Amino acid sequence: MLLLLSPHLTVKRDALAGIEKAVAEDGLGWELEFLTHLVDRRDWAAGPGVTAAIAWPDVPQQVQSLTASRRPVVWMGHVDTDLKPAVRFDNEGIGRMVAAHFRERGLRSFAFYAERPDQVYSRARWLGFATGLAEAGEASARLALSEAAVRYSVIDSTLEQVAEWLRGLPKPVGVMCDRDGAGMNLLIAARRAGLRVPDEVAVVGVGGDDVLCALTRPRLSSVRLPGMQAGREAVRLLAELLKKGRAKDVCLDLFSFRQEASSEVFARHDEAVNTALGVIRDEACGELGTDRVARAAGLSRRVLERRFRLATGRTVHDEITRVRIERACRFLVDTKLGLAEIAERCGYAEPQRLAEAFRRRMGCSPGAYRKTAGGG
Repeated sequence: MLLLLSPHLTVKRDALAGIEKAVAEDGLGWELEFLTHLVDRRDWAAGPGVTAAIAWPDVPQQVQSLTASRRPVVWMGHVDTDLKPAVRFDNEGIGRMVAAHFRERGLRSFAFYAERPDQVYSRARWLGFATGLAEAGEASARLALSEAAVRYSVIDSTLEQVAEWLRGLPKPVGVMCDRDGAGMNLLIAARRAGLRVPDEVAVVGVGGDDVLCALTRPRLSSVRLPGMQAGREAVRLLAELLKKGRAKDVCLDLFSFRQEASSEVFARHDEAVNTALGVIRDEACGELGTDRVARAAGLSRRVLERRFRLATGRTVHDEITRVRIERACRFLVDTKLGLAEIAERCGYAEPQRLAEAFRRRMGCSPGAYRKTAGGG
């Protein structure tokens, strides 16, 4: 069984790990082949001993050479819809998720930065982002560059073009990038433009790559793709394909959000509400209640609740819960902590209370979220 996934990004490494675990746990007895000399080639002409493959192509030539072999293949990633069976991501849903994140931060100016606008995933993320904003009565701008325009040979002139575009956007602005690599470049362009991140430009990428998000300055917020779950689903599809000669596509639609400094902004005109939001951000996972937030904001509880709802569309309690559940999501994806310890770290006295609040906000149990978003 040939595995054709380049291990250069976290989501693909996670997918490889998910494949290996699923094969072992399901007792399939497959012999997995991961050939480093082949995965990065543009021509995926596999040898005669290969019976089937799981492939995540990056260029059309890889697809063409593999389909020509007429071997059973399960496709992964951002492939065109005519390649079946495939494990795909709900890229429109990702765009909607980022749009909601920016709106929750109080932003009213939005933009989308695409370095690979001709790719299926980039177009779908833009569509979801724009649609999510339009349904909320908001509008967005877009700068779409060709992939050739961001080659290293012309990157300096490209970044100057992006910097000029950023200068012309209404501030503060939330910018969604079509992938984490584009997010890194956008942060560089923002610095060249003399713009403060996240106060003037809040930035979110897609991929949740551990290395890329950690190396940016400030660290890059990103939607994390469920690589482990994608790998497990690919194994299930291939087993079905080999047994029945056919299998249905899978579209993964549950994602976790990697909150970092690049989008940690509160764009409110009410300073008391800004103070309240800062207290909630810093203390939500402790013994925090509305009275404590009101005292910090210098308002009575009743006045704070009225102004807070007017500015955010939520109650103070709702915002505390949102922050707690957001952090619980990160613990579920990034650690192996049990529910009791996560509940304690997120401000819940009992695991059951966390589970109930989690289900109300996320629509599933913490365990189901960990398995799907984190691939555990």
